[in-house]
Amino acid sequence: MTGSRFHTASQTGNGLYDNVYLLNTARLTFVANNVNTWNSTYSKWALNVNSGCDDINIGKNMLRGFDSTNFGPIRFDNAIERVDGDLIVHFTGTAVADGTTSYLSVGNNTTEGAAYVQMNRRYALVRIAFAVSNPPGTSKNFTYTPHKNGIDQSAMTCVITGNASYAVATNSVAPQVLFDQGEFYSTKLVTSSGANIADHRGYAVFVGY
Repeated sequence: MTGSRFHTASQTGNGLYDNVYLLNTARLTFVANNVNTWNSTYSKWALNVNSGCDDINIGKNMLRGFDSTNFGPIRFDNAIERVDGDLIVHFTGTAVADGTTSYLSVGNNTTEGAAYVQMNRRYALVRIAFAVSNPPGTSKNFTYTPHKNGIDQSAMTCVITGNASYAVATNSVAPQVLFDQGEFYSTKLVTSSGANIADHRGYAVFVGY
């Protein structure tokens, strides 16, 4: 789906509907479309990619007329695993010790500034995912929190815990984590005292709006 304009999705009131709502859709490319609100001031989500969807490629769209206070430009149901956006940031950490706080980029850093990624346009954070070479251990955790300008975005915190867990991910939350041009993203990792040493890797997916 490319180069289309979507508007006037509903006659209901502000914040009560989605401008575009996708259900049970797979292998969709949604690129260079214009989504906006005409008959009301704002919708809930400009684009809501709900259950039963997967393998979604989103990019270069204009997403307008959403409720930024309670919702955001785009939502992905948390069961969706294959998401491609305008920007994907990869990060790693090698042999991260227990009882530490570090910031992941190409390697683990003790100072956050070394891991900052500066946004070159407006972006919405839509997915973060992590995997490890070694689980943390009984009653131990690896906790990953995305940062916006050095501030925890705790609604999207991910935790790997116990002896058998090697991966974790989460998708968009409401209200969505939004970045303006020039703002900074980083990933904070906190390991429990006594947790196993492990290599960490992950990625964050951003969609422009």
